[in-house]
Amino acid sequence: MPGSPLTRRAFLGAAGGAIAAYGCSRKSHPRGHIQGRAPGRALGAEELAVCEAACERIFPADADPGATRLGAVDYIDRRLSRPGPRARRVRRKLKKGLALLVDWSRKRQGAHFLDLEPASQDVALASLAAEGGDDGYRFVRQLLVLTVEGVLCDPAYGGNRDRGGWKIIGFDAPCPNPRCE
Repeated sequence: MPGSPLTRRAFLGAAGGAIAAYGCSRKSHPRGHIQGRAPGRALGAEELAVCEAACERIFPADADPGATRLGAVDYIDRRLSRPGPRARRVRRKLKKGLALLVDWSRKRQGAHFLDLEPASQDVALASLAAEGGDDGYRFVRQLLVLTVEGVLCDPAYGGNRDRGGWKIIGFDAPCPNPRCE
């Protein structure tokens, strides 16, 4: 009622609504990108989300599917889960690189890599490769190689979903693996 004193209940209700509206209008915290996401074979849920976002910037979707739809991250996670000292070394380096990318993004772009717009993610990856020393360069190079492998590998290895990568490059050979047909 006009002229009525504002009750505590009405004030708290209005304040709560305003806070909720403000929170919804802001970019989500990176944890929102990984809610409900299960960890992979070798990478944790947040590592998978960062890896997926970075792979999608390396091989983005346009008229054709990008790295995500082609299963590049599934390939990478599967490859990193193999036993042996070489796989452990690659897994350790990639995990270190993903953490470096998140830290680099926070320092250089002011936000978690997952919260950046695609163009800013491109800048973060490029600047890490150019200015991040040997570790930054090697990580971006390794991620680039793994992404392309995941896009173009035999589907039996977890990537190249529906042979989509092969279709993009015009490779129409019969699949040697019966599971991919």
